[in-house]
Amino acid sequence: RRDKMKEIFDIIYKANPRRRLDNLERRMLKILEETGEATAAYLNVTSELNAKGSTWEDLREELLDIIIIAVDCLYTPLPIDEHKTREQIEAEMLEEFKRKMIKWEKQIQERRDVTLN
Repeated sequence: RRDKMKEIFDIIYKANPRRRLDNLERRMLKILEETGEATAAYLNVTSELNAKGSTWEDLREELLDIIIIAVDCLYTPLPIDEHKTREQIEAEMLEEFKRKMIKWEKQIQERRDVTLN
């Protein structure tokens, strides 16, 4: 599974060779735009009327847009990364990701415990 994630990250990394700190704000705002589109797709597909004819595939597509842009933002060279290689930055991101997942899994378990009581 790790190889597949690495492949996805490589594709995203290579897709935007001009990512810079000075356009990070625009890409972060793009995440918000895509989040709105994902929300609209979800609301439409779960609505009895579904006036826009949204599908579950539309929702998945919008969620993927969010992930792609977020990963692109993660690869933006930050001032703290000035003397680091891509591999060093990725290793740091992986460690932070693991810490975040532990926290996320703990929160999910706590919610399960509350609903079971």
